Amino acid sequence: MDDNPLEAQLTTLGLNRYEAAVYVSLLGRSRFTAAEVATQAGVPRQRVYDVLESLAAKGLCVKRLGKRKRTYSAADPSVALPTLLAAYQEQQALENQRRAAVLDAILPGLSRAFASGQGEVDPLDYIEVLTDRRQVAERVMALSRQAREEILMLFKRPLVASIEENLAEAHAVADRIVRRGVYEESAADDPEFFDLIRQFHALGEEIRFVPELPIKVNLYDERVAVILLQNPVGGQSSLTCLVIEHISMAKALKVAFESLWAQGVDFETFCAQRGQAVDVKRET
Repeated sequence: MDDNPLEAQLTTLGLNRYEAAVYVSLLGRSRFTAAEVATQAGVPRQRVYDVLESLAAKGLCVKRLGKRKRTYSAADPSVALPTLLAAYQEQQALENQRRAAVLDAILPGLSRAFASGQGEVDPLDYIEVLTDRRQVAERVMALSRQAREEILMLFKRPLVASIEENLAEAHAVADRIVRRGVYEESAADDPEFFDLIRQFHALGEEIRFVPELPIKVNLYDERVAVILLQNPVGGQSSLTCLVIEHISMAKALKVAFESLWAQGVDFETFCAQRGQAVDVKRET
């Protein structure tokens, strides 16, 4: 799918990779069954119905109910794509307003933290910089074990620790502290990652979803902040971790967390909207 320039260009209008691949495939002839378009587009059969329904909702696909089978056709791109662009621009405008509101909410606290920090003799007394993924994973798990009241997370991919380590961390604190996590909606596109989120939910974590997270952050007891920054040049495999033991900074970041939390969709509602199972699938 990544080799088709039309599909890549369609993703800039707000379609995901599967939606772009299916729409381009639908252009190939007057109508397809769901199975046919799944094969043509290289989309998993179990996902193609959701993708087709999403395209229909966006005005890019026409669904026809025949006597024997349901077929799908592409909408005229000269009509559908300008409408899609207008909807995408409106969504981006709302997203820009949301980010501006987050900035307004966190800037006073961040400014106070900055001003307070200027009086510190040695900033390394409260800032720790880690670049080794193993060290980062071990530091985060140690902070989880030390937490007394709550852990707040703006949780986005890629994972630093393994899935097994993430689950072990969640199990270790499940019965004694509050865990709340905000995740990106794109998590639903990764079955393995979304299954991890389901297991977090089963362990009592409170979960909400937003369209996009600006940064990856863990907060421990309004005392310690862990900020994970993906290096612009190094890509997903390269990151820098800041461990900041500074109450003012932690409180400022909690304001940002609460703002995103207030805008998020809760776990059950999100699963219902996406047709995702709420419960963890367990082997018998």
